[in-house]
Amino acid sequence: MATALESTQGFTLVLAAAKTFLERGDSMDLTKDKAVLIEMELSKPAQSFCGVVIHFKRALKKSIVRDQASFAAFSS
Repeated sequence: MATALESTQGFTLVLAAAKTFLERGDSMDLTKDKAVLIEMELSKPAQSFCGVVIHFKRALKKSIVRDQASFAAFSS
């Protein structure tokens, strides 16, 4: 499923670049920018599931603390 979505996005990007080129005479480097983003994504190390869970728990804890502080400031 992910491969199909990526293919569709790539096709859409190429069509958008072609349309921009025909209308403006410049493709705005849309496909080049996407290629750089893909390259950056592929060069990142794969994150383990445990790492994702730990990151999520930390973010959730920070959010709860921030909300409690906001509530305390609001209610006083």
